[in-house]
Amino acid sequence: MNFLTVENSALYIDYYLKNKNKFMLRGYVSLSKWLWYWISMRVKLPHYNVDIKGDNEIINSLAERVVFALMSLDQIGINYYKDYESNSIQYEIYYHFNYLIALIVGIFDSLALLTNNKLNINFAKKEKINLLNKNFLREIRCKNKNIRDYITYHKTFINMMNDLRNEIIHRKLSDNVTYGGSRGIRGYHVCTYYDVIDKHIVHLNDKMMKHSNISEWGILKFFKRQYIEPFNFSLKAMRNLMPFIDNYLKLLSYPEFSGFTINMNKFDQYHIGF
Repeated sequence: MNFLTVENSALYIDYYLKNKNKFMLRGYVSLSKWLWYWISMRVKLPHYNVDIKGDNEIINSLAERVVFALMSLDQIGINYYKDYESNSIQYEIYYHFNYLIALIVGIFDSLALLTNNKLNINFAKKEKINLLNKNFLREIRCKNKNIRDYITYHKTFINMMNDLRNEIIHRKLSDNVTYGGSRGIRGYHVCTYYDVIDKHIVHLNDKMMKHSNISEWGILKFFKRQYIEPFNFSLKAMRNLMPFIDNYLKLLSYPEFSGFTINMNKFDQYHIGF
């Protein structure tokens, strides 16, 4: 028997509507696609503010990457909940999954560039500025220990996404399987294998979802391998990413946005899905 939780039922309804090009604010009120995702980003990142001191380009690039990441997640979800199996669905899922991983790492890089500017680090090699560079992290610690400690606390998540991105972009695409089993609407999983996640996932307190053979991080153990089910992995990653970004911006002294519009308040109160 297949099960849908209340939360997954809301996701399913949201994806059904979006597949019909209906981006609902509340009731019968819909928005344009870009406006829906822009408001979604603003609501999830209350500390996103345009910086009057010259970081506009960087923080706006971060915001656009977040919007594209939200779009990619939804495209993965729309295809995940389609009630038939085909190679085209599988390839759609992998296309948006690979793009999402690249966007997430790009978001980390945007945060690093903001840090360089806001803390006046003036790191010599801008192409080396990222949240993994030990020399850059050392400079951050000198300027703001709280930010350095925050990065350390989330290092498993950051390292995992970077390793996964490097595999996808620079090395090899995955070994894929379609595996039968109970979950959601369909009775099968489209899964992908990257061994680089094995060393990270054990530190993320992953646990099995109820009524499923897949973990909360979308991990399916199959023939002694840990496969990634792209939708649940992506959803968990985005649920971790959004508060990570907002808290990071807060640590960089970005104030909480006070100019919420009626649409933003209604979106926060009534929208379904992620």
